[in-house]
Amino acid sequence: MPYMEGVDILWDLLPHPLDILNFITKKWPAEFIGIGRAFRRSKLNEVATLQAVYESEIFANIHLSWLSPIRRRILEIMGSKRTAFVDCVKQGIKIFEEDEEKTLEVEVNNTIRDEALNFIRAMKTGKNNFNSSIVGARAVEIIERAINSLR
Repeated sequence: MPYMEGVDILWDLLPHPLDILNFITKKWPAEFIGIGRAFRRSKLNEVATLQAVYESEIFANIHLSWLSPIRRRILEIMGSKRTAFVDCVKQGIKIFEEDEEKTLEVEVNNTIRDEALNFIRAMKTGKNNFNSSIVGARAVEIIERAINSLR
């Protein structure tokens, strides 16, 4: 994938997993352990691998890449009794529990379009039905911490 000039991959792709993790856990990572690199340019990361560590027993491994020719947005949630496999590109969810696999019905949507429409509606009405500006500000703070954690 062509890189965006002047943008770090964490600013481009990290907001999505952070939003999902915050929605699921109702928490933000306490710290990050990570590595990132620029390959086709002299600075700003094009690939990064992070472990988001929470104050509880939760952690998340996040891999971001502009280098792979395959567009993947995969989320695996592993619990003590079952695992969920979410393919965000194909908009599918599978649940694995013991020897059983179930596919959940997902209403296919255009997330970017929905977010843009919500923004327009919020500007017209003064009400935001999705996330508050506080969530957005917190995400910016967390992304800055993630960038500072890279070695």
